[in-house]
Amino acid sequence: MIPIIPIAVAPAPTVDSGSGLTAPPPLALYVHWPWCVKKCPYCDFNSHENRTAIDDAAYLAALIADLEAALPQIWNRPVTSIFIGGGTPSLMRAETADALLAAIRMRVPLHPGAEITLEANPGTAEAAKFAAFREAGVNRLSIGVQSFDDAKLAALGRIHDSAEAQRAIDMALNNFDRVNLDLMYALPQQTLAEAERDIATAIGTGRQARRQQKLALPAQPQLLDLRRLPGHRRRRAQQALEPRNHLA
Repeated sequence: MIPIIPIAVAPAPTVDSGSGLTAPPPLALYVHWPWCVKKCPYCDFNSHENRTAIDDAAYLAALIADLEAALPQIWNRPVTSIFIGGGTPSLMRAETADALLAAIRMRVPLHPGAEITLEANPGTAEAAKFAAFREAGVNRLSIGVQSFDDAKLAALGRIHDSAEAQRAIDMALNNFDRVNLDLMYALPQQTLAEAERDIATAIGTGRQARRQQKLALPAQPQLLDLRRLPGHRRRRAQQALEPRNHLA
C-alpha cells in the first residue's frame, strides 16, 4: 500500500503595505441630507430650505452612485458606524431611509453591531416616523435641541420651542435605546447659569438606567471666549461644559 502523506499548506503571507496593519481598518460612513425646513442663520453647513417637493428617489440614486464610485478605494473594509446628517434628515421618508440602508448593506460589509444614527429636528418630530426609522435599521437618534430656553431658540432662528424639544425627546426615548442631544453654549447674552440650566435639563430628560450617549456641545461662531472670563468663572464654565455627561 502506498502511504498517503498529507501536504501541509503554508499560510498565506501577510501583505505589509508599510502601515503596519494586517487587516484593512474599519470605516465610518457619513450620509448627507441637505434639505431643511428653514436655514438657521448660524449654520454654515451645506443645507438648503426645502421650497419644493423633495425627489427622494433621485437623491437616493445619486447617493448610491457616489458610494459605488468609492468602492474600489474602500473594498472589503467593514463599516462600523453610519451617520445620516444634514440639513434635517428626519424630513426624509422612512421608506427612503430603509432603501438607503439596504443599498449600503448590499455594497459594503456592515458590522452587525454598527451604530446607525439619524439627525432629527424637534420641529419635525413625529412618533410614527421615529418608529418607522427604527424599523428601517436606525438605532440611534441625534436631536438638535440646541437650548431649552425659548428666547435663545428664537434668537438662533430655530423652528421649535422648549416644549416641542421635550416632546421630541420623549418620542425618541420611546423608540430608541440610544438618543443624543445637541446643545449649544455661550450663546449671545447667555449667562453661565443659563448654560448650566440647559445641561441640567438635558441630563434630567434621560432614563437613569440608560445614560449611555455623550452629551454633545458643538462650538459655534457666536461662542463666548472663555479666556476672557475671570479665573474662577472660567474654571466653573469649563467644568460645567465638559462633555462628560451621558444621555440615552
